[in-house]
Amino acid sequence: MKLSAMALLLATIISFSAHADDKMKMNFKDEDITKVIEQYSKAAGKKFIIDSTVRGKVTILNPTEVSLEEAYNQISTALALNGFAILKQDDNFVIRNARSAQRDNVEVVNEVPTMKPERMVTWVIALKNVSADDVQSQIRILTSSYGEIVASSKTNQLIITDWTPNLQRVAEIVKKLDVVVDPATLKIVTQAKKERMERMARKDQGPKDMKAPHMMPPKEEKETN
Repeated sequence: MKLSAMALLLATIISFSAHADDKMKMNFKDEDITKVIEQYSKAAGKKFIIDSTVRGKVTILNPTEVSLEEAYNQISTALALNGFAILKQDDNFVIRNARSAQRDNVEVVNEVPTMKPERMVTWVIALKNVSADDVQSQIRILTSSYGEIVASSKTNQLIITDWTPNLQRVAEIVKKLDVVVDPATLKIVTQAKKERMERMARKDQGPKDMKAPHMMPPKEEKETN
């Protein structure tokens, strides 16, 4: 994805060409997010493009200096907690609102992604033993508020976009669901599902001989002498 001219106008570009250090101090208390990124950009010699909607304060405390890799991991987590995602675009790191990032150049993988750095990833998983539609209905509530899950019936695949820590959790659950089911158990489950569908059908139809109150014939009044 190429940023449009308008997006560039709305973005803040922070770029430092200084020689990257091996470690840096990561002690920030209620510090502006862009200030934290600026310090990391200077230490690591990396370029960041920050959307104008990225704002807020974070607290990151470390007793000693940390490696640049760990500093990046901590920044990515702090951004995720505030609803912002980091996207890699050529030599730049683009920071945007997570909801917008879902529609951009999000990384797509076929294997469950590493947890760190915390980032938004689309994971495509092919199921072998269970229906993708069934699994999707069971785990759809497990995605974060920024996550999405879609089932492809034709290929029996799940397409899940979410934060990497949540994808790790979903992967563990899918692993336990995507197993060969014992024939006896499958028969019981199938029968139970059939009976449930039949009960629901009967409930929707209702008693056939029941008449609505306003359709009941009026009672005949007895004549009095």
